[in-house]
Amino acid sequence: MDAQSSPEPRPTTAPAARSAALDGSVETTGSLVRQVTIYLVDAAESSACPFWIGLAGPGRQSAGQLLDLPSTAALLNAAATQGLNEATPMVLTDTTTSHLRSVLLMPPPSLQEAAREDWLRQLSVALQPWHPSSLGLYLAAEQLPSHDTLDLLGMVLRKVVSQPDTTEVYLLTDSKNTHAVLNTALKVKTDMPQDRVSLYVFH
Repeated sequence: MDAQSSPEPRPTTAPAARSAALDGSVETTGSLVRQVTIYLVDAAESSACPFWIGLAGPGRQSAGQLLDLPSTAALLNAAATQGLNEATPMVLTDTTTSHLRSVLLMPPPSLQEAAREDWLRQLSVALQPWHPSSLGLYLAAEQLPSHDTLDLLGMVLRKVVSQPDTTEVYLLTDSKNTHAVLNTALKVKTDMPQDRVSLYVFH
């Protein structure tokens, strides 16, 4: 297992799932439209995705303690509720199992619009070395005001769907927020330029 912390986290091993930028594309008149599929999953299904994005505020837990947790959902929840003893974007990589598991933990963003834009840029920089074709999102309400969680989810979802390598996005839900997360995904589907990205949403 490995944990890396820096403004630009660098992978020590290649991510488990990678694909060419045009995988899954369909050709239209004079252009290529990328197909991206969004899946809503629960905690038991979190292992379906090899690369996740979550939030971690200040805390006492080490990267090793988080990686010792038995599931990705448990790791993401512990990072959100108990925090991490690092204040910069950090990629945690577990190489001890047959399926590589990586989690990018971001400090919670500020509510100010300018700071939020800077946070999204940091997220893009942190993702760049990894080029994940499949990635998951869990933006815990514990780290954000309840009314702000879905707004941020929509912003991050638009950002990752726009990445040329992305073919699949997994959204971790629970019994209380599935409907709201689904509505956010459908709104992003409506807002995306249809001549560039074709979004499918499954739940």
